[in-house]
Amino acid sequence: MQHVTETVKKNVQDAAYIAVGVGVLGAHDVRERVEPVIARIEERVEPIVGEVEARLEPVLDQVLTTAKAIAATGTAKAQAFLGKDEQAVKTTTAA
Repeated sequence: MQHVTETVKKNVQDAAYIAVGVGVLGAHDVRERVEPVIARIEERVEPIVGEVEARLEPVLDQVLTTAKAIAATGTAKAQAFLGKDEQAVKTTTAA
């Protein structure tokens, strides 16, 4: 979702750069018309981005917690497996 957020911000930023570029080229009238549109877009996009981030944060936290639990379980199982292998090797070499 961060990709979507970054894409939206980049598109708004690109629009702003285009507006500034047009303004620099001397189209003052166009600049006056475009700047308020960009401001309105930013006013609408920012709350949506904030809302999306707020909704995703708990989900991402849950995914991270689950991933850590899975990694801990896998690590414990691997260590137990390796411990059994070491025990088997000691028993085999002692005999």
